[in-house]
Amino acid sequence: MHDEIKKYLAESLAKKRGLTFYINGNTVNGYVTRIVDDETVEVTNQTSTKVLVILTRLDAVAMS
Repeated sequence: MHDEIKKYLAESLAKKRGLTFYINGNTVNGYVTRIVDDETVEVTNQTSTKVLVILTRLDAVAMS
């Protein structure tokens, strides 16, 4: 995983700052609630209490 992505994930976790994850042409919005390991993070948003994002499938991430 790229260091810059790790930085975004850590900031989202610490500050509950929203991110947009771009995965295979789809988007998932939310903030990181837990970094599971180097390949997976848990995200929450307004519609789902838990979303697991597999970072190896990630195309891009944007900070809101």
